[in-house]
Amino acid sequence: MGASNSATRSYSVEPDDPKTDAAMDVVGVTEEVMKRLMGYEQNIPRPPPPQVAPPISQPIIPPAASPPPVPSPSHDRALEEQLRKLQDTIVRSEADFLRTFDSVRHQMDSEEAAPRRSDKCSHLMDSVVTCYRDNKDNPLKCRSHVVAFRECVLDSFTSAQKAK
Repeated sequence: MGASNSATRSYSVEPDDPKTDAAMDVVGVTEEVMKRLMGYEQNIPRPPPPQVAPPISQPIIPPAASPPPVPSPSHDRALEEQLRKLQDTIVRSEADFLRTFDSVRHQMDSEEAAPRRSDKCSHLMDSVVTCYRDNKDNPLKCRSHVVAFRECVLDSFTSAQKAK
């Protein structure tokens, strides 16, 4: 009693005890089943398949932010120890830098150091810097200033070398 493409089946019912099971002689069948049994299956209009609504997506709820972990006292002590070590390293580095700076400054002030540029060229150096600042787009305009400063420095150096 399936669809039109199902195979024909036969079914017989016999009562277990004909004297007491007399009600089994009659079986109720609907009209549609009768039509199917008689071969009118092709003429029965089939209802369209039920339309299934697309599933509704649930809104995405972000997970609740968990509170930051509470540091333990041992964790705090470890961080304090690291901080103390970093501070010690900074203090030692600063002391090393100051010793090196003092040593270099002492060498520069000594007699063996290279001669320093005398103040007679400082006005030329200032003019070069000013020219470059004013002519950012065309630094070649400062060529004459650079040449004059270069000659002053060379003269200063050679005179210092001759004095030794």
